[in-house]
Amino acid sequence: MDIHQQHPRSTGLDEFNFFVPECDGFHCIEMKKDERKVSRCNFDFRYSDLSYNTGLFCFWVGKLDSVRIFNPGTRELIVLPRVKQLHHLRNLSESYLSFYHECSYTLGYEPEEKKYKVLMTLRVTGESTRNWIFTLGTDKSWREINRVTCFTPERKLCVCGFIYILDCWHKFIVAFDLKVENFKLIPMWSGSQHQMGDYELIEVKGKLAIWNGSSGFVNLWVLEDPHKEKWQSHIICFPNMRTFGTYQIYSCCDGEILIFLIRLNDSVTSRSCLLL
Repeated sequence: MDIHQQHPRSTGLDEFNFFVPECDGFHCIEMKKDERKVSRCNFDFRYSDLSYNTGLFCFWVGKLDSVRIFNPGTRELIVLPRVKQLHHLRNLSESYLSFYHECSYTLGYEPEEKKYKVLMTLRVTGESTRNWIFTLGTDKSWREINRVTCFTPERKLCVCGFIYILDCWHKFIVAFDLKVENFKLIPMWSGSQHQMGDYELIEVKGKLAIWNGSSGFVNLWVLEDPHKEKWQSHIICFPNMRTFGTYQIYSCCDGEILIFLIRLNDSVTSRSCLLL
């Protein structure tokens, strides 16, 4: 585990690695100062979503299929067992599951005990969520944990041992402590709006931050302490990102924020990566 954690940190500032996911694998782009190497990794399965944390990927195809954990450094792939308590749901029709059930997984890393854990959340319309946890290398089956109020598990991020889930409609953050394995609701800052599309979760220097780039500047709210529920606002002078098109926000290990342009507007002629 220590060797795996130290390897990504050993690279210099002039070296970058990008993983471009596809439905049946991904491209690995290794960029150094004077060269670029592109390789392809193919899977024997197709996936619809993924979660990444501290050097490992978690893949799944939605609903209640098996979850796979992938180590890009060793190209090792493991398949996690299915949740036994939900075996009867797999016999239901696909249309029923897609309408009534939302199933998602989040891969997290707990730094104190140095453990990887996968949080599975199943939401049934009009009911509370059901949640299971699986510890890599320790557990043989999923363990169900206490329920929390209903939330939509769309925007999620693991930061320093906490899995954060954004719920703009109820104006709070669902925080799952990976060490003690319990949930906590953290209210959002005063004056926060309900437009879920305007918010993105990112990590800034080991802290949770919420990005809002819907106006002519970027408003960055940083959760200084998850236990004290204290937010701090930062204003970044930056063009309105909507003028560029569709983009995604990522965090770099050195504290910088990476903006990756996906779909460009007519006024933008080249695909770019921007750093803040």
